[in-house]
Amino acid sequence: MRNEPMNRLTRSHLKHRFFVQRQGGPAFQPGGILEYFEDLKREPNTGVGPKDIFEIASTYVAIAILSITALLLSGCGIKGSPVPPAYVKPPAVSDLQYQVAGNQLNLTWSVPFMQPTDNSTIAGAKVFRMKQSLKNIACQDCPRTFALMSKIPARSGTMQFQDTLDKAFGYYYKIVLYDAGNQTGEDSNIVYVRIQ
Repeated sequence: MRNEPMNRLTRSHLKHRFFVQRQGGPAFQPGGILEYFEDLKREPNTGVGPKDIFEIASTYVAIAILSITALLLSGCGIKGSPVPPAYVKPPAVSDLQYQVAGNQLNLTWSVPFMQPTDNSTIAGAKVFRMKQSLKNIACQDCPRTFALMSKIPARSGTMQFQDTLDKAFGYYYKIVLYDAGNQTGEDSNIVYVRIQ
């Protein structure tokens, strides 16, 4: 065996061509390799066999899986539910006042200042009224049911509303400011008026 040259086959793949070098004898070759290389010698070395197709396909599948995983994990921005910008309700009127001349009522109030950085602007004021007979006065702790009397577009400075009063009735008034989306702020101070 020492005199018999060692038979070893090596295979290298370079741009889909196989180069086979024969070194040594068949005694040192694992089963099936010599037949594989004999087949390669009979056919042109430029062909791609089923084993090569599997290797190429598995490479492309691995690249595709890695690419899809990277896309799914990357995303855009911080994960979570969208958060709307902070909403600032219109402020409450705190200086609602009235004047009565005969049976004419004049309500006046000033529009509170809002910071320019607030995400809300005052679009107008809603005037609410509750009318109550002086003969059937409701209990002091009973809830008051106000009705919308008017929506007045906002103006800078002082705003006003006029109403006609009936005798033997009491009137409660309040103002609520609203923004462009018709979202309302808090109630103003309440004024009570009656004429006898």
